[in-house]
Amino acid sequence: MEPSPSIKDKAQLSTMTPNFVVARYKNGKIIKGSTYNFSPHREVFHIVPREKEIEKIFEVSFSELKAVFFVKSLEGRRNHVPSKVVLEEDENTRRGGQQ
Repeated sequence: MEPSPSIKDKAQLSTMTPNFVVARYKNGKIIKGSTYNFSPHREVFHIVPREKEIEKIFEVSFSELKAVFFVKSLEGRRNHVPSKVVLEEDENTRRGGQQ
């Protein structure tokens, strides 16, 4: 994860519409922020971290990632309780079964 040489100024990003993302690396590291140039057809994309004190824009390589999640907000939900119930149709879908 290196600071990007191709996008150097956050000011140039102010006219673009951001997508909020959570990137999870294969090594377990997680970065939350905005991306303006995500494309599954490219080898890399850039993330502007959510922390306001960080002024770097990171270049992220798909080969280093386990997953990328597109989210509505970077705030999260403190009171969220994960469901342990798996519906029958969900279980079939996960195993490649037909409904």
